[in-house]
Amino acid sequence: MWEGGTAPQATPPYVILEEYLGRFGRPGLWSELEWLEAAPLPEAIRRLAGCCFHQDYDPDSCDPRQAVESYRDEDPPEAVAALRTAVTELLATNPSERDLTRLWLGQAGAAYDPRDEGIALSGWFATVLEVLGSD
Repeated sequence: MWEGGTAPQATPPYVILEEYLGRFGRPGLWSELEWLEAAPLPEAIRRLAGCCFHQDYDPDSCDPRQAVESYRDEDPPEAVAALRTAVTELLATNPSERDLTRLWLGQAGAAYDPRDEGIALSGWFATVLEVLGSD
């Protein structure tokens, strides 16, 4: 995040705080932000975010499901198995949407936010599992 009127010199996917919060009917004030404590993050989930949903990810040119399919088809089987295990174990703990958001967008640093498409994070991780299939 950048305070003041100066935005980064790069092109989006950065967001303007006022615009982003406005989408949720919130005032664009720094006081609306809350510091989020980090939850444990499995490395396999960080890898998915870093490989497929990094800052250069463009949802207009790549469907999120297709990105996971590419990961499944192109990465080593042991990486795919590790991701399947990590997501299965994560969802088995029945985490809150807030915790999943912290993990995916915060810790993993994913540039794709499924909530922009009306998809809950739990639904997104369920889709990831569906795409990865079973062992």
